[in-house]
Amino acid sequence: MGKKPRRDRYGQTKLKHWPLVMLFAVGVGVLTIGVLHFLDYLNLRDRLIENRAMDIALADRAFLPDDLIETFADTGKAPYLSDRLGKINSQWEGVYDTFIYTFKNGNAFVLPSDGFSPDLRTDAQYYQPFKDGKPLVIKPYADDEGTWGGVLVPLGSTEKPSAVLGIRFAGYGWSDGLTTKAIDTGVIVVFSELLLAAVYVLIKKNRSLAMLGLTLSQRESAFKSLIESLPMGIAVSRSNDLIVNRKFHEILGVERDALTEDAIEKLIKEWMPNPQNGGMTALKKIDKPDGASVWVDICTVSARLSDNEHRSRFCIIDDVTQRVLTETALIESERSKGVILAHLPGMAYRCKYDREWTMLFVSEGCEKLTGYKPESLIMNREVSFNDLIVPEFREVLWREWERILSLKQPFQSEYEITAKDGSRKWVLEMGQGIFGEDGNVEALEGLIIDVTAKKMSEVKLKHMSDHDLLTGLYNRKFFEEELLRRQNEGAYPISVIVANIDGVRLINDTFGYAEGDRAIIEAADIIKRRCRENDVLARTGGDEFGIILPDTDARQAVCILDEICKACERHNNLNRNRRFDISLALGCGTKASAHETVSDAVKEAEESMHSRKLLSRKSSLSTIMSSIMATMFERSQETEAHAERLSRLSRAIGEKLGLPQKSLVELELFSMLHDIGKVGIDDRILNKPGKLNDEEWAVMKRHPEIGYRIAKASPELEPIAEYILSHHERWDGNGYPYGLKGERIPLLSRILAVADAYDAMTEDRVYRKALTKEQALDEIKRNAGTQFDPLIAGKFIECME
Repeated sequence: MGKKPRRDRYGQTKLKHWPLVMLFAVGVGVLTIGVLHFLDYLNLRDRLIENRAMDIALADRAFLPDDLIETFADTGKAPYLSDRLGKINSQWEGVYDTFIYTFKNGNAFVLPSDGFSPDLRTDAQYYQPFKDGKPLVIKPYADDEGTWGGVLVPLGSTEKPSAVLGIRFAGYGWSDGLTTKAIDTGVIVVFSELLLAAVYVLIKKNRSLAMLGLTLSQRESAFKSLIESLPMGIAVSRSNDLIVNRKFHEILGVERDALTEDAIEKLIKEWMPNPQNGGMTALKKIDKPDGASVWVDICTVSARLSDNEHRSRFCIIDDVTQRVLTETALIESERSKGVILAHLPGMAYRCKYDREWTMLFVSEGCEKLTGYKPESLIMNREVSFNDLIVPEFREVLWREWERILSLKQPFQSEYEITAKDGSRKWVLEMGQGIFGEDGNVEALEGLIIDVTAKKMSEVKLKHMSDHDLLTGLYNRKFFEEELLRRQNEGAYPISVIVANIDGVRLINDTFGYAEGDRAIIEAADIIKRRCRENDVLARTGGDEFGIILPDTDARQAVCILDEICKACERHNNLNRNRRFDISLALGCGTKASAHETVSDAVKEAEESMHSRKLLSRKSSLSTIMSSIMATMFERSQETEAHAERLSRLSRAIGEKLGLPQKSLVELELFSMLHDIGKVGIDDRILNKPGKLNDEEWAVMKRHPEIGYRIAKASPELEPIAEYILSHHERWDGNGYPYGLKGERIPLLSRILAVADAYDAMTEDRVYRKALTKEQALDEIKRNAGTQFDPLIAGKFIECME
């Protein structure tokens, strides 16, 4: 079987196109003939003009005598020639100007017929006849007066023309016949082409009618296929016909049979209660029969598809549930982000990576942090963020960002800013770089938080960690760390002074811890006033101090030590009314070379201090004891005379008993200080004129224990501490504080009990008169064996008698 003929998009075979092909071929042929005829006309016209001009020029040449031409060539003048040229102009139709010209000695001479004179110097073609001796036809040209042609004919010898005859005529005046013939031919060609065009239109019209002849069922099938393939739901209602695609049913979740034209109209009215002409759109949430909900973008359009049809209704729905959920989530995210940003303890930002840190966005926390409104910082409108950074941090911050961005790591740094009111704040910045696809930094984003309170707490904690709370000086931890740092630096010379306050324990136990603290504070102040700016002074123990003296040799250290001693002496002289003096034991040591250590200097200083302390121990103890006794006598009713009488009476009993010298010395000291504990009793109780009540008596009975603690605080008084504690015990065990009985009471305490009772009875009191010697001795005799040791009481009576 042969091949089937090919068909076009209208279903027609290719053979049906032959009338158009033939028509096109004829049109091309007619047009080609017309073009060739026009070209031939142009060629004939040019030849006709050239021949006509040449004939006239050669004919005029015969009317010009050679002698007149030679005369003009020699002199540039020939009056008779002008007349002849004028006759030539009038003789020939179409000739407007005739002229003769020549060149002589570089000058041009022209003899015109009617005032026309060509520009010989600027137009090279006027020289041509002189060169080759041949006539020259000037092609038609146009100027302000019209279109002109011309011819130039050499005069005289052909080898060496003496002059040239020129004729100027109307450009195409001699070709009018040819022009008329050419126009006729053009009209025929145009008419032929119009005729062919009309035939073409008729053929095209016939083909359009053939296209409109496609069957209606084919068009409907194509339309329905298109509707069914669209990705959104579409329902078309027209001329009692309803087209609904599969996607429309899927979105609504209903079967195809359930959607009628009336049902769709009802849905549209529910979706759009106020219909309008033209198109309408709406976003609705629709509940499907299975209980699920979908968000639908609805668009309805009413249009007339053709003049003979009723208006058709288009309803387009698109499931945009995911888009709506995404937008809702985005809105919620933005709201949450706004709430978070509004409650941040600082400001969130996005800025350019430039030296000014040009802000593109800042959160509302900006005003609380900086004092400036957010818009003041955006694009540096009022102030740049770099202006807020304290100057000493600007370059450090820039370099740290450079380093972090090169590593593409998160940024974190603390620095100070200056707020609008001039206050300085510590801030913590946490941020990161935002990089583009090309790897360049597009922006910086992060958070800046006010950490001033935290920074101040850290500074305070650091200060507390490094300083002594009582004196405000550095503490032992800092002192040791500083020694280690100096050791690692290896610098020298460096000296160390150590100091110790004498008798702080005794002061605490005698006068109370408040007085002891006061002594420590005063000692710290004395030492501090003699320290230089770079010296490091620390309290290294309860009553100990240390000083690090950088760039200080041994001689300078000794001078500073002596200045401290002199300052302490001046302080004591200015405070003579004090109960006690400040006594310092000092020592110094020096690291004078690289092979020595700072620890060696500390050890040398401590050894020096201990040596000095041994030398001053006796005098300092005597000073403190004098202060304690003066205080005791001042605060109680006891007098120094009473103490001295007790000392003599007790020593007499001791000698009667045959006690060794050591015991006698202790007995004498004990007699002087037995009531030392009364310095810790309230003055109102000590000096009360009447009898003490039970509560006051309980307080008074504590003075032996207080005296015991005071004596134990001093190595020199420690031997009499037990005697002080027991000096109010009774032989029968009814004394205090522990109710000791008989010989369990120390011997020296038993001796003092008899002597103290006798002296008390024989001296006047506020509440009674003094007893006589005999009365007092009788009282002692009666209480022997109950209050007093019988042996000691007998020995005392013997001594007194």
